[in-house]
Amino acid sequence: MKMKNTVCLMLFLAAIPWAGPAFAGEAQQVTVFPFSVYAAEPMPELPATIAENLRRSLEKEGAQAVMAESPLPAGPLSAEAVAAAAPNADYAVWGSFSKMGDRYSLDVTIQPLSGSEPPWSLYAEGRGMETLSGKVAGLAASIAARVLGIRRVARVTVAGNKRIEADAILKVMKTKAGETYSESALSEDVNRVFAMGYFEDVKVETEDSPDGVAVTVTVVTRPSVRRVTVTGYRVLDREDVEGALDISRGSILNQTRIEENIAKILALYRGKNYLNAEITYKVIPVDNDEADLEFVVNEGEKAYIRTINFVGNKAFSARKLRGVIKTKEKGLLSFITSSGTLDPEDLRQDVARLTAFYRNNGYVTAKVSEPEQKTEGSNITITFKVDEGEQYRVGTVDVAGDLIFPKPVLMKKVKIGKEKVYNAEVVRADILALSDMYSDEGYAYADLVPVTDIDAEKRVVNITYTVTKGAQVTFEEINIHGNTKTRDYVIRRELPIKEQGLYSGTALKTGLANLARLDYFGDLKVDTRKGSSDDKLILDITVEEKSTDSFSFGGGYSSSDNAFVMASLGFRNFFGRGQTLNLQARIGGSSSVYDISFTEPYHFGTKLSFGTDLYRWEKDYDTYDKLSNGGRLRLGYKLAEHLRIFWSYSYEKADIRNVTDLAAEAIRQMLGENAESSMSVSLMYDSRNRFFNPTSGNYERFTVDYSGGFLGGDIAYTKYTAEAGVYVPLLGDLTGFLHAEGGYVRQNSGGILPIYDRFYLGGINSIRGYTWEDLSPKDSTGADIGGDKYIQGNVELLYPVIKKAGLVGLLFYDTGDVYDNGVNIDLGNLQQSWGFGIRWYSPMGPIRLERGFPINPPDGVSSGGRWEFTMGTAF
Repeated sequence: MKMKNTVCLMLFLAAIPWAGPAFAGEAQQVTVFPFSVYAAEPMPELPATIAENLRRSLEKEGAQAVMAESPLPAGPLSAEAVAAAAPNADYAVWGSFSKMGDRYSLDVTIQPLSGSEPPWSLYAEGRGMETLSGKVAGLAASIAARVLGIRRVARVTVAGNKRIEADAILKVMKTKAGETYSESALSEDVNRVFAMGYFEDVKVETEDSPDGVAVTVTVVTRPSVRRVTVTGYRVLDREDVEGALDISRGSILNQTRIEENIAKILALYRGKNYLNAEITYKVIPVDNDEADLEFVVNEGEKAYIRTINFVGNKAFSARKLRGVIKTKEKGLLSFITSSGTLDPEDLRQDVARLTAFYRNNGYVTAKVSEPEQKTEGSNITITFKVDEGEQYRVGTVDVAGDLIFPKPVLMKKVKIGKEKVYNAEVVRADILALSDMYSDEGYAYADLVPVTDIDAEKRVVNITYTVTKGAQVTFEEINIHGNTKTRDYVIRRELPIKEQGLYSGTALKTGLANLARLDYFGDLKVDTRKGSSDDKLILDITVEEKSTDSFSFGGGYSSSDNAFVMASLGFRNFFGRGQTLNLQARIGGSSSVYDISFTEPYHFGTKLSFGTDLYRWEKDYDTYDKLSNGGRLRLGYKLAEHLRIFWSYSYEKADIRNVTDLAAEAIRQMLGENAESSMSVSLMYDSRNRFFNPTSGNYERFTVDYSGGFLGGDIAYTKYTAEAGVYVPLLGDLTGFLHAEGGYVRQNSGGILPIYDRFYLGGINSIRGYTWEDLSPKDSTGADIGGDKYIQGNVELLYPVIKKAGLVGLLFYDTGDVYDNGVNIDLGNLQQSWGFGIRWYSPMGPIRLERGFPINPPDGVSSGGRWEFTMGTAF
């Protein structure tokens, strides 16, 4: 009980304010005597504590209060005896505190010590010691009001308000009826009422009355808005201007809101580089306390960034630093690149970009100030001030703390030691690499801090990566949400992580990439939360399914088939099981294709994929027709992440007919039916982030095709092909693509090698701008017979024109050639072309439209270029 009372007394002392406002009357000296305390438990500090807090509260109210050194004697007291105990005082204050249970009472006596005024008493009671400070403060206010002659507010009335209720005005005022009258508070109230925004003017009048001060607040109400117009704008759209305004008919005419709306419209102009735009306004009064509001726009000249200056740079040239920042000077291609446009957010981040650039080049103390901006007419000058400091080299590098691997193993991941100068970006990469090592061992909360020791004398930075590993964490639960069609197991089999298994950041990222590559979901969200204990984690994966089934019917024009019509029915997530079923029919001017295919990516829940195809293909070549009927059985196996091996067996009956006199001798020998029984084995690595319009990743494929021999049939050959491609993120959304491939085929004994199984280049999937006849080797009669080897390379720059719609523009360069038997590959004399195009992931499937221009083409081939079009395929 004693401890509790001591705490309450401390709270009581802390709750007393130490300073107060000015007071109305003259200062009066008040002496406060220690109180008498009547309670069941001893409270030796309370008599002086109550008196001291009462003294402080009186000083807050404006009295000059002092504390008597000793209490008044018990029993009846005369005014003379009190005056003798409180010399030089105008008033003496004493009393008693009584406590029963958690209830208490305060009895206070105030004795005037000058004149003939009799003493008076005050009383207060409460519950709980924590309320005592408030009761003492209330008593002090009552004492001060009488001692100092403080006036009270009798009433507050409102006049002149037409549309705003008086209660709304009184609510914002501090001056209330019954409260102490304060001129300073009343002055603040005028500002508060004016800040409501509804009034042109606010006046306050006071009048003394027998029961206090009567306060009258008189307001002049602003007019309401009848009409809002904006004139003088040409650059902005009407919808943009009207969307920026939030003043409408019936609004109260408010100066603050008018200025806010002007700022919003000016912001639109700033976004279009009209930095000299000015906006004024007119208020036109009309009847019934209404007014028309007109904003008048003077757009001024459009301004561009003409000069970017750097001050203080010594180690790097201004040209080098301009390449670091995103803000650019206006150039010749500004209408395409938007150079010269001032973006405040880009400019703000440029400070961070420059600072990071210096820190990555050893200048660990470099500072870049906020850029200065100067606009003169249509010219903007930006100036960055740089304090480079000294360049620091890398000193000692170490790893310390909770090491779960031998230090040499961890140090292999650390790259900063290989740098000549300190590089903050490499340090960040080291932290990520080390964090991944710990994360993959289950330490999800491992904390890695690079502790740096800067030796200014030697100008080196010593770095120690300090590790706190934390607890090893397991996945307690993996919950899938949002999948109404896709089965849970289809999602879970793409995740390398398992319930009750150790946490692995790399495995989690890989699983999410696998789910994204399925292309079943429009959105993927991942949340982690604490499980039943600190070493358990619950993973929640929320998917937003999108349509994976498609039906399309239409027609078009292909550079290879001329006019065509097509219909297809595709199920990429058949019955939610992750299977693929496609049925397609395509009839064109020179070919007709009917195809049905089915793929199960995880046969019987294993890593083995299974698929089958049935097709009928009729193709009209220039000198013969080919009708093929066949089927294929496909198997695949996942060897590792992104690495698969494929095996397939195909059987095809090809009917060669309508052979003309211009056909190659090899085709004339095949007139009639020819059976091809073949087998194919492929090893493929594919880490592309998506299959159409990828932006990162690479793929490599090596394939061996074998036909005839022990498989039977009329066709016999062995074919080797290799292909590689890589997508490289460049600047912003710009992506680079490098692609190369080549092949070799030879005829086996016991069969023939048809010319349609040899190699051809030219067309949209190889060297654009050429047809396959342009580059094909020919026999002695001049007929196209294809080659037994080829080489091909492609370089592309891809940029999303309309990102959400999947529309991509590209520039490309192609090179390569195809060679006949006995002719060696000549890398110094390859065919070349360049061009441009667009790709669109349309509802009907991927569409490509590209135009290639041959570079120094052979005789008979035009350099004027040709359009290439295809739908549904991409290399």
